[in-house]
Amino acid sequence: MFYVIANDAYSETKNAAALLESAGYPVWRCDGTADNVEIQAAIDALPVIGGWQVGHIHVAAGTYDIQTKISSSADYASILITGDGKRNTRLVWNTGVSGDYIFDFFAPALAGQDGKRRITIQAIGLLGGSTGSRIGKALKLGRTYSTEDAWYVLDNVNIQYYSDPAIYMDKVQLVEFYSCEVLVGASGVYSIKTTAIPSYINIFGGLYDAIYNDASYLKMFGGTLNHLEIVRDVNFQTLLLGVGLGDALPAGFDTVVKIGTTSAANHILIEGCQWNGPPATVGDYFLDIHAGSNIILRNNKWYNTAASGAPTVYYNIQSGVTDVTIDEPADFPFSRIADAGTRTKIGKDVIIEHNTAGDTLTVYESGSTHTNLGAGGAVTLNLPQTVHAGCWFAFVVMAAQELRIDPGAAGAIYINGAKQTDDAYITANDEAESVILTADGNGDWIASSVVGTWTVV
Repeated sequence: MFYVIANDAYSETKNAAALLESAGYPVWRCDGTADNVEIQAAIDALPVIGGWQVGHIHVAAGTYDIQTKISSSADYASILITGDGKRNTRLVWNTGVSGDYIFDFFAPALAGQDGKRRITIQAIGLLGGSTGSRIGKALKLGRTYSTEDAWYVLDNVNIQYYSDPAIYMDKVQLVEFYSCEVLVGASGVYSIKTTAIPSYINIFGGLYDAIYNDASYLKMFGGTLNHLEIVRDVNFQTLLLGVGLGDALPAGFDTVVKIGTTSAANHILIEGCQWNGPPATVGDYFLDIHAGSNIILRNNKWYNTAASGAPTVYYNIQSGVTDVTIDEPADFPFSRIADAGTRTKIGKDVIIEHNTAGDTLTVYESGSTHTNLGAGGAVTLNLPQTVHAGCWFAFVVMAAQELRIDPGAAGAIYINGAKQTDDAYITANDEAESVILTADGNGDWIASSVVGTWTVV
């Protein structure tokens, strides 16, 4: 193990470093100015074994002045860089020096050149400057050609006060984040940004302000994410499980999650997450889907959405979107969905509803059964006017009162061997009479499983 000691390190740390030196361990002592020189020297001194640059560098607690990027250019590298805690070991970009990445682990290579990289950064803080001066960035990861093999692990890393983006990934095979914090920068600044070459990104807990994902596999388990933009993913997968979304929407962003902003983003699952409303204003929507297909929203929760600043539309599904499945709990405000997509499937936990008074059904109740149990007179149920093909409802007479099903002025019902006229309702009043009506996608309804006598009026 190699050791790097800060100029402002505790006296106990400096004394321990002296003992290590006397025992023959390599130690680099920083003077508080351009400490990147000593850290770079430690990396360059790592041995090469079997063609691999390997080793462990421990950067002790303290503040380190960074004035130019720190890198490893080895094609084969297995390096572990550790600190004494993400708030104790602090690498700070000098605000008087033009900005760059603190660690640049992007390795240039010739086309077809082989190479493997395994780099882990653990328990370190990377600061791009200070509150009033965000100049530096944190990490640049990847390799020149997508065939190259680059793996990175960031474990308990704290990144703050950065310029755009804090972490840049290009042609990275795999990056894993464990309980990291990539926090507030200036308006419109991204915590993580990927390019259009597929990468695999796994995030386990932590706090992230904004992620810009262009054609990468993204999976996040737990933690908090305040803004996500999936520019496109072709057919790559995004998975958010148990994530807190939109705790505090960063400045410069108008929506918590955006999907398919330049082209289709497909095969996305958001499940068991919590959409959070104010105290911060959450913006135009919780979720805005521009283009894509096979998107599933399931069993998510909402917190503090009644407060001032919550969006009036939670899910906005635009016309370029197909095959969205919304399978949310029964208490979801389905009226806050704006749906211009194709084959949107919207369901909720309500399976049967006993109507004692008239009601207008919504597309969000597709698949439900409606009766007149408990009614003391005629009950009229109005079918929704704008529906997707395949939307269906079942109706059952359970009280000896008239149950009327009205398709509305622009709709007709196919029943009793013919298409009936527009706005003609069907009615039955004997217990156990029933019918299923399914939307044909053209404004009309098809009756099936007809039991009893349904009269057209």
